[in-house]
Amino acid sequence: MVGDRGMITSAHIQQLHELGGLGWVTALRSVQIRALTAPDGPVQQSLFDDTNLFEIVHANHPGERLIACRNPALADKRAYKRGELLAATETSLTLIVAAVDAGRLKKAGRIGVRVGKVISRYNMNKHFILTIEDGQFAFARDTASIDAEAALDGIYIIRTSIPADAMEASTQTTPSGDAAAYSFTGLLDHLATLTRNRNRMHITGQDDTITFDFIAAPTPIQRRAFDLIDQPIPNKTQVARNTLNSHHKRPDQAS
Repeated sequence: MVGDRGMITSAHIQQLHELGGLGWVTALRSVQIRALTAPDGPVQQSLFDDTNLFEIVHANHPGERLIACRNPALADKRAYKRGELLAATETSLTLIVAAVDAGRLKKAGRIGVRVGKVISRYNMNKHFILTIEDGQFAFARDTASIDAEAALDGIYIIRTSIPADAMEASTQTTPSGDAAAYSFTGLLDHLATLTRNRNRMHITGQDDTITFDFIAAPTPIQRRAFDLIDQPIPNKTQVARNTLNSHHKRPDQAS
């Protein structure tokens, strides 16, 4: 079973252990990664200087393989995005500070409501230290929180119960070996190429238009998919005649 870290949780993994006979592949959550990247943890940033992929074991995950990887491009992207959100949050909070200093906002409750809207909008509440009192509002960046999050930028840790020798890369095919196997998402993408193309044609000298709906020819994989769900493939060309509005009549037919 393969799923993301929200789909296959630790509770689900325990159930799979009890069930037996079924391997799984998922990933660690941010809080679990943070524990492994602590100063005394097995995953240190310096390890990624030599390789962007390595395997570790840890007592918190007995009988499991943990494969740590780092994507530098994704790390840069997240750092840039976080910087933008922090700056946008500061800009909005500065306007609230000005309103409080000018006396337009006095009660702590009203100040808190305004601040809460800004924090919720940019989802940066964990990265700011806020001080709210009657007639007073101040804020500052929580550098410790920002640095802790930045340390995880681009890092993923795959978690699996499957031995390395059972995960050798190979080209997946159907049991008969005569066609490539598709993931569910890949199959949906392929089925999306089975399109209906609509063409409208105006007949010279007449007030009608003729609409033709052409269905693209299905591929063998698409035919097989429809066979498996016992549904017919829409393959007939449909023709419809639509009458134009009366204001489109020819001049000699106008009243």
